[in-house]
Amino acid sequence: MRSPGVARGARADWSALAVAAILLGGLGLYALVYIVARSHMPIDADGQGYYAYLPAYLVDHDLTFNTVIRQHILPTYAAAHLPAQQFGFSLQPTGAWLDKYGVGVAVLLLPFFLAGHGLALALGLHADGYTRIETLVSGAAAVVYVALGLWCLRAVLRRWFSSGVTAIVLVLFTLGTGVVNYFAWAPAFSHDFTVFAVSAMLLTALRWYERPSSWWRAALLGLAMGAVVAIRLTNVVLLAAVPLLLMGGPAAVRVRAALIARHAAQAGVAVTCALLCLLPQVATWYVATGHLITRPYPGESFDFAHPRLLESLVWLQPHGLLPYYPVMALAIAGLCVAWVRRRDLALPVTLTLLLFWYVSSSWWDWSFSDGFGDRAYIDVVPLAALPAALLLQSLGNRVVRRGVVAAGGVLAVVTCVLLLAYWQRALPQDGIDAAGYLHVLTHPQQLLHAPRG
Repeated sequence: MRSPGVARGARADWSALAVAAILLGGLGLYALVYIVARSHMPIDADGQGYYAYLPAYLVDHDLTFNTVIRQHILPTYAAAHLPAQQFGFSLQPTGAWLDKYGVGVAVLLLPFFLAGHGLALALGLHADGYTRIETLVSGAAAVVYVALGLWCLRAVLRRWFSSGVTAIVLVLFTLGTGVVNYFAWAPAFSHDFTVFAVSAMLLTALRWYERPSSWWRAALLGLAMGAVVAIRLTNVVLLAAVPLLLMGGPAAVRVRAALIARHAAQAGVAVTCALLCLLPQVATWYVATGHLITRPYPGESFDFAHPRLLESLVWLQPHGLLPYYPVMALAIAGLCVAWVRRRDLALPVTLTLLLFWYVSSSWWDWSFSDGFGDRAYIDVVPLAALPAALLLQSLGNRVVRRGVVAAGGVLAVVTCVLLLAYWQRALPQDGIDAAGYLHVLTHPQQLLHAPRG
């Protein structure tokens, strides 16, 4: 399955160095932001809902969330008069609060939370889950999971693409999307954790298809699939990439169906493990509502008859995809190349992205409210990286390739400038008009001071 042009010689593996640099640089940036520039906790906004499971369940032993809401969330935002509903909580007839945010992020945060909680206890602090040391350690999880996700994605890309191309794509899609914002500024949001889960899902799917008789590989695939859904329920559509992976036509469909039929027991293990990952979520719903299945987003819905497809791609205000993450254009161009050269990559990526685009654009708040860019699309960065890498690898002319890489670098710089403006509050949270957008990009020197917040 590995391209014959990909060598693993004695030369430096730039893709591995890229992941290491992103990890170290990310931790440094996170420390700079939250130890030097910002004074409040890294657990904020939607992150309050994702994080609250840990102090509520493990420290307060209060499955109703009443203690967390009364002692921490409401007092923290008392000056702004923000209700608990602002952070995803809705009071149920049972007297408990339903947390609309998936429990998957809290599960991934668990080892970091325990480390921070233990450190707070050792320092003699009132370790209630919300001390600065506890939240700082927990927030660092985002960059670690991004690095783990990129390591998985690197293993996927290196099957077909060179170390240099893989390194370039990993760097461009880290700096050129909202990935940096959601490990350095808002680290308890779900998106960077989804990057990890989707990357792990792609890698474990490839490895299981290579050895479908392996029970362990099937189990790992199921755990990765379950994690994708447990982190963000609507991302169930991304599971479509698994059965479609490396299928380019009807013949491949028949081969894949035959493979799954021959190894139905292992496929069953994968499905079982995926479902087991959802049990904690079902348990939280039952505690809050008395029902195993509930609607976690009351008052919020999809309008599948009127998806905002164009707006979600190109709008400036509210924020769409391409103006804020323009490096994604490399993925779109790469898909055009893939349909000519690698339909086994083009088909799964295209169909999964189309499904994700349609579902995301049908959400009542299609721009996903305040944030940096249309943050929902961070979740498909691992899929978008595949056609982008194919585009770069297919450019045989060295001058042309360098030109495309340079253009990609410029697009990533655009995102970095916009992100700095967002941190400086020169870029409103719901996007910016065309005049403001151009002003930010043409006057980046005005942003060279400490981030606000």
